[in-house]
Amino acid sequence: MADLLAELDGGGRACIIVPKLDLMEQVAHLLESMALPGISKVGTGYTPDMDARIFVCVRNSAWRLAHLDFDLLVLDEAHHYEPPE
Repeated sequence: MADLLAELDGGGRACIIVPKLDLMEQVAHLLESMALPGISKVGTGYTPDMDARIFVCVRNSAWRLAHLDFDLLVLDEAHHYEPPE
């Protein structure tokens, strides 16, 4: 994931969707430690910075970014997004 984010050009925008708030915190912290620019958290208690380049978003808050276009979309823990059988 970090390699893909590092390859975004200067104007590229990415969204990483995670299933839980604690994973949002963990992923955002990891990306911040890698000195990737313009990271915004999107979830309960957070107001997204719409000028950010990288959004780390809890699945239930993804609707808040519906009007944005992304060059890269990453679904962390993707098995959580499958419909129940």
